Amino acid sequence: MSSVEHSTVVPPRPRRRWLRWLGRAVLVLVAVVVVALLAGGLWLRSQLRGSLPRVEGRVGVDGLEAPVSIARDDLGVVTVSGASRADVAYGLGFVHAQDRLWQM
Repeated sequence: MSSVEHSTVVPPRPRRRWLRWLGRAVLVLVAVVVVALLAGGLWLRSQLRGSLPRVEGRVGVDGLEAPVSIARDDLGVVTVSGASRADVAYGLGFVHAQDRLWQM
C-alpha cells in the first residue's frame, strides 16, 4: 500500500483594508490630541506668566503725591518707602494687588 499524502495550499489571507485605515486614523487622532495638548499647555503657561507680579522697572500710576520705592529681598519680603503715609499705603496696596492677582 502506498500512502499518498494530500496537501492543500491555502493562499494567504488578504489584509483587510479597513484595518489599515483604522490604524492610520488612530495615528492621526493621537497626533491631533498631542498637538492640542501642547498648544493648550503653551497658552496656559502664557496666561499664568502674565499674572505674575512685576518686580523690576518703573510703573506710572495716578494718585501719588511723590515717588514710592518698593524693594524686595531674596525671600520676596517687600519694603515700601515714600514721602507720606498715604503714598506708602498706596504703594503697599499696589504690591498686595500684584502679589494676589494670580490667586484670582
